[in-house]
Amino acid sequence: MDHSDILWTANRAYRVITESVRDAQNVWGDENRRRAEHVFINAWIENTGRILTEMQSQHASLSAADQHNKTAEEQIRVAASNSDDVHHYAKISKELAVSADDRVQAAMGHIASTDQFISEVKNLISAADSAGG
Repeated sequence: MDHSDILWTANRAYRVITESVRDAQNVWGDENRRRAEHVFINAWIENTGRILTEMQSQHASLSAADQHNKTAEEQIRVAASNSDDVHHYAKISKELAVSADDRVQAAMGHIASTDQFISEVKNLISAADSAGG
């Protein structure tokens, strides 16, 4: 039996008893009835009514809290998924950065080789100019 069923059953019992008391009031008309009603029945009806009102309020609060928990659980699931995505893309970014660094190092090597080759060509041209000239 869940909270809604318990609350419904308690409200139903309260209504049945309250209706029974009203029906009995039509039958009992003496001073003892009025005293019993004042001391016991009216107090019971008031207290039970307040208790049921508080139970309904608590039930509404519990239902709202349950919905907030479900929302939080979904947000945790989404955050975990997003975290996995970030981790995945960070790994790819690191791999690309390493690859780019390797290519930069290779390009620097090619530039150094090209500079050396240009220097050798200039020396050869200079030597050829000197020899021919």
